[in-house]
Amino acid sequence: MSDTFRTQWLRVALLALAFSIPLGTKKFLFSFTTPFSNFYTSEYTAAFLFAVDALLILGVAGSFFMFPKLRDAMRDTRAPFLALSALLLLSALSLWFAPYLSFGVYAFTRLFGAVIVGVLMWIGIRNGAVTPREPMGALGTSAALQAVIALFQFGLQKSVGLWWLGETVALGPETPGIANVIANGVPFLRAYGTLPHANILAGFLVLGVLALSYLFLTSERMKARYMAATGLVLVVGGLVVTFSRSGWIVAACALALFALALYGRGITFWRTVSWVLIMACAAAMFLASLWFVVMPRADLNVDESPVRDRWVMNEMGLALIAERPEGVGIGNQLFVSYDEGAFHKFGLTARGQWQPIHNIYLLIAAETGVLGLVAFLACIGVAIFWGRRRFGEWSMEMRTVVVMLLSLLLFGLFDHFLWDLHAGRLMLWVVLGILLGLGSLRLPRMDDAIRAHRSTV
Repeated sequence: MSDTFRTQWLRVALLALAFSIPLGTKKFLFSFTTPFSNFYTSEYTAAFLFAVDALLILGVAGSFFMFPKLRDAMRDTRAPFLALSALLLLSALSLWFAPYLSFGVYAFTRLFGAVIVGVLMWIGIRNGAVTPREPMGALGTSAALQAVIALFQFGLQKSVGLWWLGETVALGPETPGIANVIANGVPFLRAYGTLPHANILAGFLVLGVLALSYLFLTSERMKARYMAATGLVLVVGGLVVTFSRSGWIVAACALALFALALYGRGITFWRTVSWVLIMACAAAMFLASLWFVVMPRADLNVDESPVRDRWVMNEMGLALIAERPEGVGIGNQLFVSYDEGAFHKFGLTARGQWQPIHNIYLLIAAETGVLGLVAFLACIGVAIFWGRRRFGEWSMEMRTVVVMLLSLLLFGLFDHFLWDLHAGRLMLWVVLGILLGLGSLRLPRMDDAIRAHRSTV
């Protein structure tokens, strides 16, 4: 098998993985024995085989064939591998404390698979199988497609028939368990795309708007800029119809940070102005046309149930961490909290309130222990600062991906999907993989420079 074929194999698998993050095509396998029941069979209680798993297997096979050429590169990337290994080891050890071991093993397997996706993306960029722009294109294109689906869902106020891509079949403004927003006494469906919840779609669209912004500002071909601009308009519309307040907040912070990241990167003044105008006009157009629904959702009240429940869940998580700093086992927080009556103790008596802690940092600490959280934060720190420490100033690609990662981490303060749901895990670890790949991209040239310097001494 030629090196070119192996490289193309890995490239196709990685780009397909990035594009397929929001596609929830899956096959139900079985339900676990747990004390918890939800409105429908979900990832909280059941095992699924996802179509994306086939792409992961292809990627692993492609990287395996390239492994002899990667060993030397891995010697120069010990810090990231140590951080990732510590997180996986502590997550595995937490199973010792898991009362629902079978689901814990499944949750760990899913985490391990997501980490492998990140490592494959890192390896692919590090060794030239994937260029830094290509994952941006895959994420931006996929986000634009999700935005189109979301706009149709909101317009029709129901599913659009894409069950084979993972779309929730029973979408409707009055369907039990489906997110909606009430305007003038009328419920309106919040768009899901092909993801399990509107907030998760908002998280993915934030990645998409950043990827498309990067492509618009850095593409030299006019056609590519037109396509990126069209995608930006669609994704902004998709973000609006998710009616995700956390998504809106994170998007605003991300775009402000991205604008600051443009400083000193050689982006022309007029191209920057064009980007600002596109974003402003798209936001104004969708907000103005949907203001009657946006305004009730934008009225944030600390006493309303979704906001209050998050604070209460945080308190519940802190109490669980204080009681069991070693963790209750990966995937087990929901079940332990239910078994021990924590939901009722903290006033969360409705079945719709029985959810994981809506803060990934508290959730990770509750499940894998305080040391597990430290290992997770070490992975984040290594991904952000490792490349800069070695190479100094960040490139535009690295700045963009850092903003993507910070956006997801901000989302993690309000939600849990980055840790315990399939699509959320893939979002986080694909972005981490891209960042690690960018951070190690210049290693061969640095090694060559060091060898050249030593030969002259």
